[in-house]
Amino acid sequence: GAIEWIVAGYAISTAVLLVTGGRLGDQFGRRRVFAIGMTVFVLTSAACALAPDPAVLVTARILQGVGAALMAPNILSILGVVYSGPARVRAISVYGMVMGLAAVSGQLIGGFLIRADLAGMGWRAIFWINVPLGVAALLACRRLVPESRADQGSRFDLAGVALITACLVAIVLPLVDGRQEGWPAWSWIALGSSVPLAIAFGAHQRRKAARGGVPLLNPRMFASWPLRAGLITQTVFWCQQAASYLVLGLYLQQGRGLSPLAAGAVFAFLAAGYLITSFQAPALTMRFGRNVIAAGAVLAAAANGALYLATAHGGAVAWLFPGLVLLGAGQGLCITPLTTTV
Repeated sequence: GAIEWIVAGYAISTAVLLVTGGRLGDQFGRRRVFAIGMTVFVLTSAACALAPDPAVLVTARILQGVGAALMAPNILSILGVVYSGPARVRAISVYGMVMGLAAVSGQLIGGFLIRADLAGMGWRAIFWINVPLGVAALLACRRLVPESRADQGSRFDLAGVALITACLVAIVLPLVDGRQEGWPAWSWIALGSSVPLAIAFGAHQRRKAARGGVPLLNPRMFASWPLRAGLITQTVFWCQQAASYLVLGLYLQQGRGLSPLAAGAVFAFLAAGYLITSFQAPALTMRFGRNVIAAGAVLAAAANGALYLATAHGGAVAWLFPGLVLLGAGQGLCITPLTTTV
């Protein structure tokens, strides 16, 4: 349960506040909010590294997610302001490649840090490393990142923030905690309440837009079917990726008895496949469009089938390597084109 919350607590606070973080950047300055989020992330990373018990670690991780929610949406907003035309496509492609590479290489880097046991820190090094990197980013931010705000000035939509926050908590919290508690009544009540909360949020945003205000999420965006389809695809893709990485890491260490470094080395095969295709993905997308995403999804699905057979076989860990390379290649064809296209 603690392991789930160390991972999911961060995801909950990030997901719940992501929309708010983007809107705060529009209102008060994207570089400023990004820098505030980075500061929170650095401080809470230190708190994670110093945590004396799982409860403190989970709490620090939840607060760390708050920092991420302030940073993440403003990165894409800044790219959208600074770049235009083909340069914007290239910038978002680089962003997608960095995100994907970070996801697949994090296990390897984390395993190395734990194995190195720098200054006797053990697992705490995986949080301490964020501190110097974050400080360096903060120092560079003011000099390299221009400030920008949304053109329209208006009062911050506090009612919209309250509704979307309550809605997302009602969805995410029972999905994370409900299973391990045996799906008690509160989990089903929370999931049920998310529906009227979502309806109330949508109605509030439409009213605010109709009155000439600036809603938290402009309903007119979702009139575009390609955007809706892209967002659904993004949601499904990242849900399966995040879950599979966690389960694979636990399988390798607890199921197959590998050390953190050895488990991270297995992930290197996934990273290799990702690197092979991700650098070619932008050019392929310009030529073949959304077909690249479909091809990547088919390749990743076939890879998961191969991985299932390898785990069911119960043989050497090396049986996983071909499937992991194929999985990384499929994800490399999906992540960057999907982000750029949406």
